[in-house]
Amino acid sequence: MKRHLERGSCAKIKQVQKKKDDQQEAILRVKQILQEALRTGAYATLKHVYFRTDRWAPEKGEEDVLNLWNVYHQLKCACGVAKECSGPHSHFVGSSSGPAYLPTKQMGQYFSEKNCWSSRPMTHRDMETFRGKSEAVKHFVHTVCYIQTERGWHTKIGHDNPHTFKHLSETKKFLAELYGDWLWAQVDYMRFLHKCQAKRQEMLEHISDMTKRKNIQDQIDLTDEKLLELEGKWGEEHHYKDEELMEDLNAFINEL
Repeated sequence: MKRHLERGSCAKIKQVQKKKDDQQEAILRVKQILQEALRTGAYATLKHVYFRTDRWAPEKGEEDVLNLWNVYHQLKCACGVAKECSGPHSHFVGSSSGPAYLPTKQMGQYFSEKNCWSSRPMTHRDMETFRGKSEAVKHFVHTVCYIQTERGWHTKIGHDNPHTFKHLSETKKFLAELYGDWLWAQVDYMRFLHKCQAKRQEMLEHISDMTKRKNIQDQIDLTDEKLLELEGKWGEEHHYKDEELMEDLNAFINEL
């Protein structure tokens, strides 16, 4: 058996190893894209663009849309499998190929209906603050991971960039390792969880249905456990100043 394994003669073993190699390659390539965009500041110029691929105006098509944009590192996918989505569509990360205002003025003419496309900037107002910059960084990182996950939040049926995560579990593991040792990310996550808890407590005050109340209370209890775990390692989030967190965020960008 040892000789059999060393020779790699088992087709199943080879298949498993190839999947591991592909996953490691995806991690490496995606991380390289994140490194480049964050270190150069390119992420601040990019947008997450969505458009329907079944609502074209006469004699218009995807090529017309893509001519308005520069897709960043081929970060583009197609979606619309079965009933998972409202209809077939595409996502990509890119910047305007001309003046920044141009896509906003021209995209609408390519579709037969309104609300068939959107472009959301990665940047947020107050980029000089920790809140603004951290939200922009996370928006970019999570959008890239969203597009590059084949069977994730919903199924992707085509990727221009072949380096993909096959399952959502792989993406979550990648993000956990990416953020795991960084103070700014953990404190920001704790602040998010506290906001969720406040909203759930407010919901409990207005819901009388016992089943719904139990479900919300279960979520509160699970989140409390998560917060205790995080606070046991990092301390309570209100002990940190935004200036300290911004410094850690900048270190994350430079050392990624």
